[in-house]
Amino acid sequence: MIEGDEECVICLEPILANGKRFGILENCAHPFCLECIRDWRATYDKKVKKTHFRTCPICRSESYLVIPSAVMIKGGDQKDQLIEEYTDALYEIPCRHFNNNKGYCPF
Repeated sequence: MIEGDEECVICLEPILANGKRFGILENCAHPFCLECIRDWRATYDKKVKKTHFRTCPICRSESYLVIPSAVMIKGGDQKDQLIEEYTDALYEIPCRHFNNNKGYCPF
């Protein structure tokens, strides 16, 4: 196993050893493959419950971000800095739904 590697709690495979990145949620410390957590969040049933896609599948902590990362950061100042850097980068990307002030942004 690679140093700093962890098993994804969805697929149960080592993340770094499989050439993948971590998908870090801002309000929990569970390790996920970026692909696994994105897939899980995309497969909710809108008719049954509209909110589970914004939660951790393990602890159900609400989380609005999935942050791609080469290292697993579980908490503390490093995680706060990672979240800040990621949200700053997101502000630079135009919303595809807003359409230059002609559309509606659902976020």
